[in-house]
Amino acid sequence: MFATLLPLAHKLYIFANNLLKIWTGRFDRLLYVGPPNKSDREEIFRIHLRKIPCSSDVSIKELAYLTEGFTGADISLICREAAISAIEDNIDASEITMEHLRTAIKQVQPSEIQSYNELSDKFQRLVYINAEGDRLGHQHCSSKSTSFHIW
Repeated sequence: MFATLLPLAHKLYIFANNLLKIWTGRFDRLLYVGPPNKSDREEIFRIHLRKIPCSSDVSIKELAYLTEGFTGADISLICREAAISAIEDNIDASEITMEHLRTAIKQVQPSEIQSYNELSDKFQRLVYINAEGDRLGHQHCSSKSTSFHIW
């Protein structure tokens, strides 16, 4: 399952990168939301584990501590992997244990956010260049453009 997520993330990065090239000037800001802090990770685990039966040894606080740098999507994947691991251990499993979750944390790598930081920097440069061109009165021409500047 994780192997299918990597190509998807790469395609998303390529799509966003190409979107910036095509639609310069149409967006003013790119908002970067970093990985959640410890209390937010605790809440994310609570949300994802509320429908999964857990043994009494599962500690949300410990899970949040072990997942520093993980995103909400990473935590969701951890919970699903733990459920799969419990079923693989015992087809009749009725709950997941802390050990299933620890194993899943070891299997799931935190999302790579460096590429998003680079994309954000590139976007900010494009917005700045476009804004400078508008300020100086330069017109942007493109055969694919659906709008134009009158002034």
